[in-house]
Amino acid sequence: MVGASHPFDLVKVRMQTTSSPTAYTSTLHAARTILAKDGITGLYRGVVPVLIGTPPVLATCMWAYYQGQLLASKLGGRRRKLQLSDTNLTPALVNTLSLPQIGFAGAFSALPTSFILGPAEQIKIRLQVQEQGSKSASQVIKEIVKEGGPKALFRGTGLTLMRDVPGSFFYFLTYEGVKRACGADRSTSINPAVVLLSGGETLASTGYAVHAGGKGANQSVAMAKAGAKVYHAGRVGRDGRWVVDYMAAQGVDTSLIRIDDEKPTGRAIIQVSTETSDNAIILHAGANHHISDADVEESLKGFGEGDWVVVQNEVNVGAGRRVVEGARRK
Repeated sequence: MVGASHPFDLVKVRMQTTSSPTAYTSTLHAARTILAKDGITGLYRGVVPVLIGTPPVLATCMWAYYQGQLLASKLGGRRRKLQLSDTNLTPALVNTLSLPQIGFAGAFSALPTSFILGPAEQIKIRLQVQEQGSKSASQVIKEIVKEGGPKALFRGTGLTLMRDVPGSFFYFLTYEGVKRACGADRSTSINPAVVLLSGGETLASTGYAVHAGGKGANQSVAMAKAGAKVYHAGRVGRDGRWVVDYMAAQGVDTSLIRIDDEKPTGRAIIQVSTETSDNAIILHAGANHHISDADVEESLKGFGEGDWVVVQNEVNVGAGRRVVEGARRK
């Protein structure tokens, strides 16, 4: 982030602080002039205090933002009911706050960060406006302290507060507003615009379990338990042998299930909200979407008039159609 943005910031500062109004005729001219005179490293003059200051600033900002959310919740209560479009399965505090409350929390986050940004920006700008880059960051700090004592490092912090408090108010309000708007009316998936415009999230689960299942497997086990003679055909990967064993233990004849040495077993990853019981399912078809014509022909051998075939759509479409056509001929 710093590597990409710092050259633009340096060009801006140079254009704003030049003593000659004709020194730079445009942004592009300013960038070319700096490159010609100082080389590529000249565009990164003053980057050291930024690199040092950015991690604590961001960490302090997010900590203060959360504290601001807590304060907003205590002062105004939780104003927003959880919507199905919320991407958090276990809703975070931010999802229960109104946009003005989020703006308040954002403004609150600027209070402590300004006291880090103030000194860092003063040092950065002094380094950026140097024509020859003869001074280091430590030398600039000593120069500032010599001019007015340690308190001089915080010169302009009040103006930084005046800039960042309203700026952070609208930044966090807009971020959350865009995120909610892009995800509206989508109960089981995240609109790609949410990721592109407002970023992704890493969520913690409260539990994890693995079970055998799938429409076809569930139907076969249910019919077998009801007393029917059931043959199940399909494909699993080598990692799915335990599913075949489970079905066999429930009374299903699994002799028509093929083990695929290359493809993994199909999976359904089901995310369930502990708050609302809503779910979102991610499907990976796996080996079951690689059923061949030979598999279909082999599976239909030995069956004829009076037998029933049950087909579901978790196999490749061509295979399902060929099963129905083959069964009709019999």
